[in-house]
Amino acid sequence: MTPQDPIAGGELASVAPLWQHAFQRVEFELPSETFERKLAAACGGNGALPVDTASTFALRAAIQVHVADGELDRAARLAGAITGHAEAIVEAASKPDGDVSLLPIDAWLHLAIAESLANAASPRPSHLQALAAFVVDRIAPLKRKNLHMAFLLRLHTAVYAAVLAGDLGLLRRVLLLRSTDATMPRQWMLLQAIAKHGKIEAHQGNFLRVDVPEIRTEFLRVFQAQRMPYLAQFEAALPGDRWLGGPLVGSYVYTWIWLQTFAPEPTVQSDWNTLRELMIG
Repeated sequence: MTPQDPIAGGELASVAPLWQHAFQRVEFELPSETFERKLAAACGGNGALPVDTASTFALRAAIQVHVADGELDRAARLAGAITGHAEAIVEAASKPDGDVSLLPIDAWLHLAIAESLANAASPRPSHLQALAAFVVDRIAPLKRKNLHMAFLLRLHTAVYAAVLAGDLGLLRRVLLLRSTDATMPRQWMLLQAIAKHGKIEAHQGNFLRVDVPEIRTEFLRVFQAQRMPYLAQFEAALPGDRWLGGPLVGSYVYTWIWLQTFAPEPTVQSDWNTLRELMIG
């Protein structure tokens, strides 16, 4: 490691000044109540936006309200735009006769995350496991060496759903579909290492745990990149890799992987002061 390494001391480097600046810019302006209603309609499949696009906007805004220590009722409304249509989202994302490359799989992940925000708890495994298993079951029979980008994006969502759920067997099933991934090579190698060296351990519950210092260090480097507010900053920190969900969503996912898989004492319950520090501190 070099002196310029952001985690040379074994910890995340502060990105708080970057976020203080970002939150003052128009890109992070929160949606109006009118737009909130449009997002809610679209998340239910009754709007102009695709379901996964609407859920992306709603989720990012809901997380932003929490990390900015804003109005909890507003955060609840934004998360509710997704969770209020849980049945419709799962039905749309898991159509048995649908093309998995076109189904709103991301909205399914967003639903699992949105359900966890109010209680500052890790996303429950049920949605995550169902999502990952569905994607594996639909892509595995294709037996293609060169998957179209749309299929790769679904695999990205599935692999993070599996690791976030702490399901080691399912994580390995997803990763078996691709030995490498040129669209996110460093993250894929990291996830491969987690799958190879991970173990399920009991800590007041069962957790996927990795106790290899080199993997922990690499995880922190990737986590550091996911914490950046802008794509250009992410790309500078992790050249050649694809951002997970954009600002805040990827950071939230990595925060919970940290808390469950790499932190000294794993947990499924936290508080927003802790989450805020890990995500944007």
